[in-house]
Amino acid sequence: MHTPSKIIRRSACVGQTGDLFAPQPVPTPSVVSARSVIRESCWFALSFPALAAVALPIDPAPPTVVVAAMQREASVWAVNASAARSGISAGMPLSVAELKVDSLQVVMRDERRERQALLQRADWATRWTSWVSVQPPDALLLEVRGSLSLFGGLERLQQQLLADFLVQGDSPQWSVAPTALAALWLARARPSTVVESMEALRSVLAVMPLAAIQWPEAVLSTCHRWGVRTLGELRRLPRDGVQRRLGVTVFHELEAAYGERPSLRRRWVAPARFSARVDLPDPCETTHQLLPSMQTLLRQLEDCLRVRAAAVSVVRFTLIHRGQTSTQLSLGRSLPAWRVEDWVPLLTERLTRLSLPAAVEALMLCSSTRVTQVPDSGTLAGHGVSTVVSVAQASLLLDRLRARLGQHAVHGLCEVAEHRPEHAYRCVDSQTLLSQPAPAMGVRLSPQAVSRPLWLLHTPSRLSQIAGRPCYGGRLVLSDGPERIESGWWDGKAIARDYYRAHNPQGLQLWVFRTRAESQPQWFLHGLFG
Repeated sequence: MHTPSKIIRRSACVGQTGDLFAPQPVPTPSVVSARSVIRESCWFALSFPALAAVALPIDPAPPTVVVAAMQREASVWAVNASAARSGISAGMPLSVAELKVDSLQVVMRDERRERQALLQRADWATRWTSWVSVQPPDALLLEVRGSLSLFGGLERLQQQLLADFLVQGDSPQWSVAPTALAALWLARARPSTVVESMEALRSVLAVMPLAAIQWPEAVLSTCHRWGVRTLGELRRLPRDGVQRRLGVTVFHELEAAYGERPSLRRRWVAPARFSARVDLPDPCETTHQLLPSMQTLLRQLEDCLRVRAAAVSVVRFTLIHRGQTSTQLSLGRSLPAWRVEDWVPLLTERLTRLSLPAAVEALMLCSSTRVTQVPDSGTLAGHGVSTVVSVAQASLLLDRLRARLGQHAVHGLCEVAEHRPEHAYRCVDSQTLLSQPAPAMGVRLSPQAVSRPLWLLHTPSRLSQIAGRPCYGGRLVLSDGPERIESGWWDGKAIARDYYRAHNPQGLQLWVFRTRAESQPQWFLHGLFG
């Protein structure tokens, strides 16, 4: 469990001396109570030094280093945990790192993957605060002032947040300060530092070395020639001269870190549609090899939706083959879903019938627009069965049938206020069928109406007759009827029929009718009872 290692209390500003370049005395750290409240803004900075190595699709076990360019004098940009245990660190010359480890893996930096990995961590951080700012290439800024009371104070928030990232496989450097830029500098230069006031922040920044700040090399060289080594020494120089020689950008950053100038930060907002990509370590020739990577993408989707209490109804996988050709695989749910287990059965059904034209080198997952997920309301134990459970089970059954038989092979039926049997119903998709109550989807038949069969022929079939009686596998015996229907004169499809329930010698229950508008009445079969 991570705990703050350096917590700076409120202290008075250090006074200036006659020597412009005299070093400032180092403030003495002291631990404060966990119930201390930061009165100003509270910025929690997270830096991920190993992000470049974590974002690559490589085996994390062997010692691996990331370089910005494959050159003889290249330096190490990032290292994985195994390389760090071998004594390799960022900034070390590549030639020195190769001497430390015989079988060192060297890979090129991939800024696209780093950006994607950083955005995934920004999305994860929104469960702790609604204000997250992405700081490329490897840092996040969280304004947590409003979250302190929700998580029991700063110390408990810090412990839970870092433990949450540790479960995800990250060990970020962190720091807390009243200004965003100061928190970012401290996370990279003096990790695990908590500053609770602006007065204490000025003392902490005064002794911070300039070499720890990611300023241009020309700026650091100029300060070195002046004999300036810390921010405190730079602050004591005349402002006009510093701004004229180092540039207005550096001077504005210095003021923003000390809280003397507003520091505008772009708030990260998750897109309405989830999108993620994973590059496979080895090309996959069969569909069952793709399932673990697809589940990884679905797990990322679940994390994104869980934070926002949202769900989606459609997800689309893009299988990228050699030569950049692709295969589309879409999955749909009747009811919006968000969990991995909601999608895996459908995905398995589709993969068993999918034929790969070539090996798959990468996977992409895109979702439909998010919708708000209303929590299910069940019933108390011993007081009946929740209808929510039955609807969810019916939804899963329909979705699996559609995945196996096709999107248009399964649909629902609802009644229409129409007497003609062939026009008394309409097809609806399963999502409409499950999301609306039955009375809202049509008008029910009156209790006095004769029950009708569920199975209707698309076109009524003419029946043969013996002595004026209809036959179907033998003479039919009329058992119920007639139900007289005369309707449709207004649209040119008028009918005049007498309907009967009948059965043949084999016991088959039929729904037949006799025409009335003809001089010679004819018998037709229109439906079958179960």
